[in-house]
Amino acid sequence: MISRIKAFLLGAMEFRLTVTTSFSDLDHQDTYDWGREVAHRCTLRWLEPH
Repeated sequence: MISRIKAFLLGAMEFRLTVTTSFSDLDHQDTYDWGREVAHRCTLRWLEPH
């Protein structure tokens, strides 16, 4: 459980970076991707490059 929370927080913190963390476990990768998506939604995608 803690590792999934860490994956989510990493995704949220790294959402604007070009180099991101990768996980071999699909559950952790999905959680990481959801963290990135939540961060994008919180910023209304204003910070997304166009």
